[in-house]
Amino acid sequence: MNKKALAVLEYDKIINMLRDCAGSEMAKARIAMFRPSSDPYKIKERLAETTEAVAVITAKGALPVGQLYDIENALHFARKGGSLTMKQLLQVLYNMKVTGEIVSFLRSDLPELPILDGMREVLVPFPRPADRIDRCILSEDEMADSASPELKDIRRSIVRQNEAIRNRLNQILNNRDNQTYLQDSLVTMRGGRYVVPLKAEHRAKMPGIVHDQSASGATIFVEPQVIVDLNNELRELELAERAEIDRILAELSSNVAEHFHELMNNQKLLIALDVMFAKGKLSCQMQAEAPQMNTDGVLDLKQAKHPLLDRKKAVPINVAVGRDYRTLVITGPNTGGKTVTLKTIGLLALMAQSGLHIPAASTSLMPIFRNIFADIGDEQSIEQSLSTFSSHMRNTVELVEKARKDTLVLLDELGAGTDPTEGAALAIAILERLSSQGAMTVATTHYNELKKYALSTPGVENASMEFNVETLSPTYRLFIGVPGKSNAFEISRKLGLPEGIIDRAGQLLERGDIAFEDVLSAIEKGYSIRHDAFGMTDYYKTWEKGFASSWNFKRPVLMEGGWITAAHHRYWIDSSGKYREGHSEDVRRGEYEASKEAHVNMMDLRINDEVASWFSLAFDLVKGFVAEGGYRLYPSEVSVPERVRRGADVRVRSVWNNIGW
Repeated sequence: MNKKALAVLEYDKIINMLRDCAGSEMAKARIAMFRPSSDPYKIKERLAETTEAVAVITAKGALPVGQLYDIENALHFARKGGSLTMKQLLQVLYNMKVTGEIVSFLRSDLPELPILDGMREVLVPFPRPADRIDRCILSEDEMADSASPELKDIRRSIVRQNEAIRNRLNQILNNRDNQTYLQDSLVTMRGGRYVVPLKAEHRAKMPGIVHDQSASGATIFVEPQVIVDLNNELRELELAERAEIDRILAELSSNVAEHFHELMNNQKLLIALDVMFAKGKLSCQMQAEAPQMNTDGVLDLKQAKHPLLDRKKAVPINVAVGRDYRTLVITGPNTGGKTVTLKTIGLLALMAQSGLHIPAASTSLMPIFRNIFADIGDEQSIEQSLSTFSSHMRNTVELVEKARKDTLVLLDELGAGTDPTEGAALAIAILERLSSQGAMTVATTHYNELKKYALSTPGVENASMEFNVETLSPTYRLFIGVPGKSNAFEISRKLGLPEGIIDRAGQLLERGDIAFEDVLSAIEKGYSIRHDAFGMTDYYKTWEKGFASSWNFKRPVLMEGGWITAAHHRYWIDSSGKYREGHSEDVRRGEYEASKEAHVNMMDLRINDEVASWFSLAFDLVKGFVAEGGYRLYPSEVSVPERVRRGADVRVRSVWNNIGW
């Protein structure tokens, strides 16, 4: 995968979240090396692993992996005949115990899980070697007396010898003749041998071996001659103890070496299980699902959320590319969610191809990309003398050169940062080239030229981010098939910009741009209507009554903010925007007259599935209004007729979901 895309889409943050879910450092190190795969079989297997881990976590909780130890070097050393330390043997013991616990955990109260069942079958617990190590070693630096009968006997002799030496020294200290020579009446040790503190000037008064002196030189530490033999015997016992401990460690190490291959395989499986359940934990944290991977190049995300956003606040999106079109042009206001949509698509693709569940519905479809390119964000560089446009173009040059079939290209504000006319033309040319190379492209823009290009070009589709002009805030909802407005005038008006300035700005716009924006406004309003038929306002009811009574006159269909008429079996939109000043009256009188200012042939708007669904109810629903003399609730989900194609003769049947005339 393209390294820049991984960075731009913040793939590393997902990996860090996954690392935090792992228990062992080995699993975390392996996760840090994660990269998306383009192999369908590997992706399928990795997703299946995550799904099984989630099933176990849901049924019984997390796998008891804990802090696994890396015992590979210790095993190799033991295999070569080396003796392991008590610390190393305790680490081997821990892994053995974890293996036994996992085998028991996966053996009961679980559904059939092919991957986990297979891994459980090849794990070897080693209960006897584990018990032997556990019985012999108490801590990293202490072996149990019960490790062997010999060790137990030696340690008993050491205790007796220590008592004998202390008794003899106490006799020396308690002798009144020696009180004058001693610096203090206590027994201490130097170099592992018992000594007494003697005043330096009385050195000759006590025969023995000097082992040390104080910093001032006033005190010397003497091993009296009468206990030298006793100390020698104690030292011999201590050497015998050390030799017996080494023998036991060698024996335990030899037992470990006998199971070298099984223990090595266990470690690999334990790391794999740790990684597997880290993926499961992350899936549960994100409330994620396994997408349906396909090799048909179809991306269809449903209820998808960006995984790095607060799940409670993030607005889910539905986005589809790859069936009737492979290029999607997203428009809408600034801060409306266009960039987040791009990052959501790209990051979820990377996650899915890494074997991770994605925060989207389980019915979501995800294709397998061989590469992903993303040009997102402002990469202006003073040091490299790069403007915003230049930095974007440098990235674009690379992705245009490398983009092929099975490639996802994400372009933010395509063509921005330069002259709008040239930028729009360049953007269209880039989209055409990417399309001809077979790439799947999702781009954001503010340019009307790109909106028109998407409307008129097969294989290219519009989408828009909804914006609430009343509250000056985005809703972050994505609508496919509907080009969006920048809403610059509306936002400026709400923020208090003088009306005269806004009117003048409107005059400066080309008439074609004004008409086009009005058409977009009409479509957006119609697309976003959501209300219950029983709860309609009187205003809507007036429309419906007026429309029903005039149906046989000219058969117009009223949209909020515009008109669609069936005259001559063609659709036209009146984008005059006068729907609040008299459309209902026009309908009641049956005096509909198309606007002379802005006629837009609906076929030029390339009707798609979403637009076609607006005409999904039958003429008899209109008759139902008149026959029943009132209003009734119609199904919100209806079957969509065969796709309306450019230039086709059609019969108008109705309008949007939940509103029927």
